[in-house]
Amino acid sequence: MTMGKGRAETAHPRAADDLRPERPLTGDQVVAMLREMVSAGRFARGEPIHERDLAVAVGAGRGLVRDAMSLLAAEGLLSFDRYRGHAVVDPDIKEVRELLTMRSALEGFAAARAAANADPGLVAELRARVAEMRRASARGNRLSFFEIDLAFHETIVRMADHQLLLDNWIAVTDRLALSARIVVSDTYDGPGALADLADRHDVLIGPLVAGDVGEARRLSEEHPLDALERYELARPDRRPANG
Repeated sequence: MTMGKGRAETAHPRAADDLRPERPLTGDQVVAMLREMVSAGRFARGEPIHERDLAVAVGAGRGLVRDAMSLLAAEGLLSFDRYRGHAVVDPDIKEVRELLTMRSALEGFAAARAAANADPGLVAELRARVAEMRRASARGNRLSFFEIDLAFHETIVRMADHQLLLDNWIAVTDRLALSARIVVSDTYDGPGALADLADRHDVLIGPLVAGDVGEARRLSEEHPLDALERYELARPDRRPANG
């Protein structure tokens, strides 16, 4: 069965009362606000974002909003069409595959290093993240779940104690967040789906604690690849014509 786009998404930003600042926003603040809204799924994928409506909603000038949208388009979070304007990207399977295979490589390397010298404090943080995932699952809160999911994996990257790896992870965090939201929204549906995904994260912790470098690498490499396989099965409409 082909699943539709995530139900947690909405075509419009939050109500103006939720977003209007008490003081005028700077350009950097508008960029940060729009980036968060995109990553959090405040807009439907592929649907135009109207500059004027967004400016009113966030309480910023249209020029600042226009500049912010152009920057996010350059980062790959928004698309631009001269007739339709800006929209949140609705990536094809090729882009999702590239993001998830990149995660596989980065996280496998990170997990191997983390297992070699696991920090007890960060291990406790991982366990706390899994507990948060289970609470989000029980509430059916997909948006919260995917944010915790990404934080879990970033913790493993921090455990690796490798600054260049962390810098590269942070550089692509927004696109990783977008891919995580898309995969979770389109793939993990039905009763118990998010709880099962939380359990899959719990399994990743064991080899880190045991210091099993090989198993930690294997499981962390397979984790995003399993998500990719599920996504391809759930969304055959996203596959290119040549497969």
